[in-house]
Amino acid sequence: MATAVAYAAERPPDVWVGKPSRDLAQLLVREHGLTPGRTLMVGDRTNTDVAFGRSVGMRTCLVLSGCHTRADAAAAPPEATPEFVAESVADFAC
Repeated sequence: MATAVAYAAERPPDVWVGKPSRDLAQLLVREHGLTPGRTLMVGDRTNTDVAFGRSVGMRTCLVLSGCHTRADAAAAPPEATPEFVAESVADFAC
C-alpha cells in the first residue's frame, strides 16, 4: 500500500513506520521509557514482530498461534530469530 502511495506522490516516504521499522521501535522505546533488554516483544511472525523487537535489542518470543512455525523460527535469519518460542500467549498466564 505504501509503495502505491509513494508512486502516486512521485517520491519515497520520509520514514517507514510499519513493523519491522527500527525507527518505530526506537520511538516506542523513547516515548514509553522502555529498557530494551528488559522488554519482551511477543508476536506470531518472525519477519515482522521478532525482527521489530530485535532491531532495538528487545528480547523476543514467537507464539505459534499465528502463521509462523518452529520450523520458520529455525530457518529465520539471525535478525528475525526469536529468543523464545511459546505455543500461545496463554503460556504467559500466572
